[in-house]
Amino acid sequence: MKSMTAFGRARSTVGGKDITVEIRSVNNRFFDCSVKLPRAFSFLEEKVKPYLQAGGISRGKVDVFVSIDVVDSPDVRITLDEGYAASYLAALRTLGENSTCVTI
Repeated sequence: MKSMTAFGRARSTVGGKDITVEIRSVNNRFFDCSVKLPRAFSFLEEKVKPYLQAGGISRGKVDVFVSIDVVDSPDVRITLDEGYAASYLAALRTLGENSTCVTI
């Protein structure tokens, strides 16, 4: 006999990202799946339920939580666009001249 009450957690680092997956399940007469993913990966939510069903889960309340954290950030170089910055400063000066609450 298989139990429908379970908890599992897995963690791995892939491609500079620390990925943690937690799955919790409790007894339920029907299959009810809830998936929580980071917003950038929300398009994958609809693929989790069929994946679990293909793995043999046919009933129970299943909660899946996925978190993804960046551990290796690539070297980021910030460069100054002097023309762009000058345009912003000019706009702020104009705003300051036309308003009593902004001074530059």
